[in-house]
Amino acid sequence: MATIDYDSFAIYPALNVARVGNATEEDGVNYYYVGSELPGVYVGSNFKLIDEGYPSFSFKINGKIKPQAARFRIYGFKNDENKGEIRPGNGVEITWTVKLANKKAAHMGFFGIKNQDQKGPIRNADWPYKRPTLMAVREESLTSGLNSSAVELKAQVYRNDKDEG
Repeated sequence: MATIDYDSFAIYPALNVARVGNATEEDGVNYYYVGSELPGVYVGSNFKLIDEGYPSFSFKINGKIKPQAARFRIYGFKNDENKGEIRPGNGVEITWTVKLANKKAAHMGFFGIKNQDQKGPIRNADWPYKRPTLMAVREESLTSGLNSSAVELKAQVYRNDKDEG
C-alpha cells in the first residue's frame, strides 16, 4: 500500500447549511437535495444551465419544499496542491465533531440583498427570556466508516429558562 504524506487537510465546505422542508419520501426519490460539495458546482441533481446561467433546479416537489442535506468532504494537501479526497478505509478512520446551530430566531431580520446595508429589526424582540433560549444547538462527535449511515441530529430547543429538551 502506497503512503502519501500530507502537509494539511481541509474540510469542504468549511461551513454548510441544511434547510428544513415539508417534502417527504412519499413525494419521490428526489424529495431532498444535497448542498454544494465542490467549489463552483451548483446544488441539485440537474446541472443543466438555463439561459441566464443558473441551474435548472427546482427546490420544490409536488408543491412542497425539499429539505437540504449537508455533506462534507476532507481533502489532503501537499505543497498547497490538492491531492484528493481522504476517505475511510485502508487504515484511515475519521472522527467528526458536528455542531448544529439554528440561531435565526435570536438574530436580526433581513430586508433582502437589495437592502444589505440596512439592519433589520431584532427578531422576537418581545421575548421575555434570555436571547440564547431562542437558539437550537446540538454538538455530537461521530465516527464514520465505509458505508456508514446518515445520522439525524435533533437540536436541544429552549422555550423558557428551563430545558424542555
